[in-house]
Amino acid sequence: MPSENSQKPLIKAFFYGTLKRNEPNFDQLSNLNVTFLSEAVTVDKYPLIIASDFKIPFMLNKKGYGKNVHGELYLIDEEAKKFLDEFEGVHQNLYTDLTIDVIDKKSNQIHQVCSYLLDNFKEDLLNENTILFDNYSSKNKYHSEYEKCADTPENSQIVYDAVKAS
Repeated sequence: MPSENSQKPLIKAFFYGTLKRNEPNFDQLSNLNVTFLSEAVTVDKYPLIIASDFKIPFMLNKKGYGKNVHGELYLIDEEAKKFLDEFEGVHQNLYTDLTIDVIDKKSNQIHQVCSYLLDNFKEDLLNENTILFDNYSSKNKYHSEYEKCADTPENSQIVYDAVKAS
């Protein structure tokens, strides 16, 4: 587990979706140097939606629109960050790693953190029928459950085509 006194620089990260505790992809963090710090909430509002046939949560890069998003604050090392960039499809231009502000619910302090947001998204993802969430759960009354077995690198183009603008 990383600590802030480690030699290598550590990064604060905000997870709002399937990587949170008790969510389907939390196990992806098990072999990484990550430490849960606290529950947290975004300072600014963002649209948090569930999209694609695989029911994937996306926080859209549309600051000021939507709700304050609840998630979890972690301390991660560089190796974990590299893994997460790959896992979140940063190099395939699916998610963008952006710095946002969150409030640590334990200490009430504001932290600048990295988080993975969807940039250059299809505008029709936000319409009068879009449900905006403030706290993601893979089990909710609005959508069928997240399909972890289908959310794979082989299907990344399908997800990309469903959410990214041309």
